[in-house]
Amino acid sequence: MKRFLFLLAFFLAFLSYAENLSKDVSLDLKVNSLKKIEFDFVNGRIEILGKKSNSLKVRGKIEVKGKDQASVQKVLNNVKLTHSVKGDSISISLNYNDLKDYLGNSGFFNFFCSGKKRVHISVDLKVEIPERMMVDFSGVNIDVKINNVKKADVENVNGDIEITNVERVDCENVNGNLLLKDIKKKISCDIVNGNLEFTSNSLDLISISVDSVNGNCSIKLPFKAIGNVETSSITSKSVFVYKGKKLKGRSIEFDGNGNCDIEVDTVNGKIYIEGF
Repeated sequence: MKRFLFLLAFFLAFLSYAENLSKDVSLDLKVNSLKKIEFDFVNGRIEILGKKSNSLKVRGKIEVKGKDQASVQKVLNNVKLTHSVKGDSISISLNYNDLKDYLGNSGFFNFFCSGKKRVHISVDLKVEIPERMMVDFSGVNIDVKINNVKKADVENVNGDIEITNVERVDCENVNGNLLLKDIKKKISCDIVNGNLEFTSNSLDLISISVDSVNGNCSIKLPFKAIGNVETSSITSKSVFVYKGKKLKGRSIEFDGNGNCDIEVDTVNGKIYIEGF
């Protein structure tokens, strides 16, 4: 019986995407005078790394799946990385609109809907940008890593986000976990379904603001950085640990001497804050 179920699952998966093709992609640009880079992607994963450079480099692959070999091959032949410059910003994406007849839906945010979709496109990309740039990322069904840039603004649906060594973070995430490490100054996050984990040694932090619906929040930072702390959880307790002491409750209020005010609100989730 187990063997039958395994074979049935394999067969159904085969029917779902009978063809699976991919190709390598790359992009090299000079971005000397640009301050911000925008990304719009659906499906896959992307890693963005800031370096001491004036160049933008993209390396990776695009994968196309579908039931019909001709459609898959057609999309693979025509899908490509696109870029456009407006003012001091550059936008990077795929040419989704050019392929809408094969994807079965029109409009960027409809491509992840499965109702009429005939071909599935995903990316696996590594991007290098100047570390002075700001990143503005919009995604659906994608895992995102951002490291060593000036600022990160992220809006994502269905996917995990990891941001490291960034001055400021502004993030909205639906259905995915959020990992923040070594953020230097300011964090503002809205999370629907997912956990938040934040750690930093920075004494320059000025604000941490988190609104969460379903998920736990863990925040660890130097006690010297902590100013006012306010937490609220409807269904669970908050815990604040500092200097061998521990405060517990559905809500916590604490006045510290640091510059970083912390406000965390969650509906269904535990809140843990540690000043070390």
